[in-house]
Amino acid sequence: MQTDNIHWIWEKSPRRKHIALVIDDNCLLKVKTPLRTSRQKVEALIIEKRLWIEKSLQKQEDRIHPKFPEFSPEGKLYLLGQVYDFYVEEGRGSCVVIDGQKVCIKVKSEAQFKKALHSWYLEHTQKHVESFVEELSPKTKKSPKTIGYRYYKRRWGSCDTQNNLMFNALLSLHKPEHIRYVVAHELAHMKVKNHSKTFYLEGERILSGFRSLDKEMRS
Repeated sequence: MQTDNIHWIWEKSPRRKHIALVIDDNCLLKVKTPLRTSRQKVEALIIEKRLWIEKSLQKQEDRIHPKFPEFSPEGKLYLLGQVYDFYVEEGRGSCVVIDGQKVCIKVKSEAQFKKALHSWYLEHTQKHVESFVEELSPKTKKSPKTIGYRYYKRRWGSCDTQNNLMFNALLSLHKPEHIRYVVAHELAHMKVKNHSKTFYLEGERILSGFRSLDKEMRS
């Protein structure tokens, strides 16, 4: 559902006495209400709490990744948890190359800068995700139906009901051990679709230290 450009889902319960607004781990707003609450009342509350909702969503977005580099002649960027100095050179086409302890970004414009870095990060993400899926998937009794990549702002990955896995193309901003954790997280969702105690037990079975890595990623 959508109200005032805010996407949300509605969960009704005959046992609930009060309305609650909850933003889950996938950055989705859930509105939990008593059974007979009207949609008009729910939409009014969302509009009233819009500033809190937007602030909470932005906080989630800010913690998802180290910052994607802004366009400038030189600056700093993250790759696999390490910080590199970068510099921009004008050149034909576009490419990103690690030059010793620096990263050279050859582009003609800001638009090319963003596009070139997106492709560069995606290449590193695919390499690590596929390696970790190969490493960890034998510990599950199910295999992913498909593996894909998107430029999510507020999530690291997802697993749908058909076990199609989707990963954030910018995961290579993170340390390799954190990418491994995200892969384990989505593999665990193939068996347990929620974030219950059973889910975390499954995650720990797939990857030792799962809970500790989960806390690191959310801190």
